[in-house]
Amino acid sequence: MTIDLIRRYLSDQDDIWTIGDACISARRVSNRTSVPADAVTKRLLIESVEGWAIAVRAVWRAGSLLAPVAVHVQIERYFPGDDGDLEAARQRANEFLRSL
Repeated sequence: MTIDLIRRYLSDQDDIWTIGDACISARRVSNRTSVPADAVTKRLLIESVEGWAIAVRAVWRAGSLLAPVAVHVQIERYFPGDDGDLEAARQRANEFLRSL
């Protein structure tokens, strides 16, 4: 699901935009070991007005996600809302991603 979201809605550009009730910001970060030098790694922060957020790492090469995407596209961290409930944040993030 996360991979489909990134392919459809996101790009390898640094930017800030919204999808539904979520604000998404992207910034370039350093490549990890074994990522080709001509690839671009982005850290995406998806923040909901409900309070939860997720951080996603995605590697792009020549305008496409780098294969294998199961390795190069990862949810790195979930951030709970004000209630501090991490499991609820995971559930809300999952519901958001499935709604797209």
